[in-house]
Amino acid sequence: VRGGFADVSTGGLTILAEQAMPIAEVDAAELAQDVQNAQEDVNDATDPEKKAAAELHLHQLKEVQTALTG
Repeated sequence: VRGGFADVSTGGLTILAEQAMPIAEVDAAELAQDVQNAQEDVNDATDPEKKAAAELHLHQLKEVQTALTG
């Protein structure tokens, strides 16, 4: 799950995500390429807002890699 928000109440839990995928469906090679591309986006960003967004995206991808590799 990436992005979105969770609403917790006494009646239950609601999760709205920008993206969600079972870990079994993640392709390790494709993910590695995505991480490399995201790192390049961070390196190329000159605008502080764009750099922060690129760094967040890179961090999220690396979290998926960690979950995938254990």
